[in-house]
Amino acid sequence: MGNEEVKKLINGLVDKYKIFEGEFKSVTYYWGGDYEEKTYRSVKGDNIICRVSENEIIGRLRWFLRTVYARFSVNEEHLKDYGKADSLLKFLGVSNPKESIKSPYLFRVEDVKCEKIGEEDKKKFNANMPSRVKLVLLKYKDKSEAEYHYPLARVTFSLKIFNTANENKDFLVVGGTILSLAYLGIGKATSRGFGRFYPTRWESGSMKDELSKLISQVKNGEVENAFSYFYSNSGFDLNNYNKWTKSAIPLAPLPCNDKKEEEKNEECIKIVPLKSHDLLEVIKCANNSTLKMYYKRELHKSSIDIHTWMFGFPRYMGETGYYIENEKGSKDYLRRISAVIITPVMRQTKTKEVRYINEYDVAILPFLSLEDFREKIINMRHKGVGPSKKVIDALLQGSKKAQQPLTSKDNVKKAIEKVIKDYVNGLPEHIKNLHNRGSCRVREASTEKPKERKRPKWHR
Repeated sequence: MGNEEVKKLINGLVDKYKIFEGEFKSVTYYWGGDYEEKTYRSVKGDNIICRVSENEIIGRLRWFLRTVYARFSVNEEHLKDYGKADSLLKFLGVSNPKESIKSPYLFRVEDVKCEKIGEEDKKKFNANMPSRVKLVLLKYKDKSEAEYHYPLARVTFSLKIFNTANENKDFLVVGGTILSLAYLGIGKATSRGFGRFYPTRWESGSMKDELSKLISQVKNGEVENAFSYFYSNSGFDLNNYNKWTKSAIPLAPLPCNDKKEEEKNEECIKIVPLKSHDLLEVIKCANNSTLKMYYKRELHKSSIDIHTWMFGFPRYMGETGYYIENEKGSKDYLRRISAVIITPVMRQTKTKEVRYINEYDVAILPFLSLEDFREKIINMRHKGVGPSKKVIDALLQGSKKAQQPLTSKDNVKKAIEKVIKDYVNGLPEHIKNLHNRGSCRVREASTEKPKERKRPKWHR
């Protein structure tokens, strides 16, 4: 058998198991990283290379599908830990000291191409740099070294997915991957809008109709319809689901498709119609909406009474922020993904000149759970300008001293539940207020050094 025959045989076997092949293009900045956390590396001339990892795509898919199974398929008594939910994900493989199972689903990323932020756009990006990016780049005193850790303007890659054992979860895996890349993102700062990808070209013989509808919904900005269609076509009952107040596992967001229910139900997907044509403006809104300083301007409260802990940990910079004091009296810094993922939603709109331009809204995806927050908050402290304070005291008592102890388990849960409800349901209005007041407006790059301003007392 000659080389061509062998090649043809191998390609035939590959095609036999291939269930999806598609090209993906970033619709927001991509902030990935290799083994040295570099976003990209230089090669010959002005060419650069960057990394998109199969493991990261699978990891994001696994996290998302765990929240879906926990929402729809796990009995309430099994929501206290990850054991039962993870046992339903064995088709993605298992690797732990007790069990090792190879997944029948294989992912292959190829043809990764990337493009840096242009010099003029970079000046604008620097003038409006999200705080998370700024904090990371501050670690690198050498500007030439910091350069390799900047987010990228555009990234494209091709993705192939294979099913090597006739597992019957094809739409769940491929559809879940498409939603994960479009709305959850990969890389760093995904909870704040980085690392989103839409498919630009794709093929799938057995799932052509189902994927065609799902991808169309994603590209048209129909977030709630996309989630609803994915859940239903994957066999989940939208009328039978678990409540986040009983769970220690983040639960997948619900597509409510009713404006009144969306506003009152903290578990619903929420759409904020910014209709912005500037991606950087939308990224600023997503980032600023989770910061204490912008809540202070709106609520006029002290730091301890503004509960941004629900937007994830770590939340500590310098000598201020949230931490747990351990038995030795030193600080332990918490880690937890944000309970809310804020994602730009891009669609193309036609102008009067009959050309297409990108238009962005914001979707708020609540992945809520109560029990794990309760465990963390019991011992959590917040350090502002003054002495550190216990967060639980602020939750239960506000700024006044209580007449009697309020730290019972039920009172703690009720206080945490109320804060999360209020903040999630109030987030769309908060983002709209920031946008309308100009707090997300993209400032032009300036060579002048900004004047130092004194902060008012209520802002400290």
